[in-house]
Amino acid sequence: MKTKAELDAANQWHTYQKGWVDGSHVRAMNPVCTGNDNLLIRAAYNYGYTDGRTARNEAMQKAALRYGYEPSILRLMDNFDRRVSGLVGDRPVRVDGTRVEVFNIDPKEQLGVLRKLHSIRQEIEDFYGDSVSVIFHTRAESKRLYAEFIEQFNKGT
Repeated sequence: MKTKAELDAANQWHTYQKGWVDGSHVRAMNPVCTGNDNLLIRAAYNYGYTDGRTARNEAMQKAALRYGYEPSILRLMDNFDRRVSGLVGDRPVRVDGTRVEVFNIDPKEQLGVLRKLHSIRQEIEDFYGDSVSVIFHTRAESKRLYAEFIEQFNKGT
């Protein structure tokens, strides 16, 4: 019989794997995982999702180099997160299809940033054919739940 620690580790591993698959397939984040009461499960999913997205992007770039062909979607979305970040005061952001997440932003700043995002909202909606959702993460929540993602974003990886 497995111990509680072994079961917890297995649950985190499987949740990470679920996040990796969702991220690598550019799916919307799973609300069951992101809204889980267990902080370790939420973190495992977020890490997996970020790692999956990163792996997908790296694989797409390698394929473009290998075959000498870069689809227009890669050209259009290349450094898109950085472009969005520049619009919102160089804060870390994650653009996942029609979901734009802005990190390190407290409530008093959110309306101003939402207005700045309006300039690219139509571009995203036209590209994906769907409306845009903006999710804000306060400084405290960003630090508590997304510290690794923010560190990677700030390093440019």
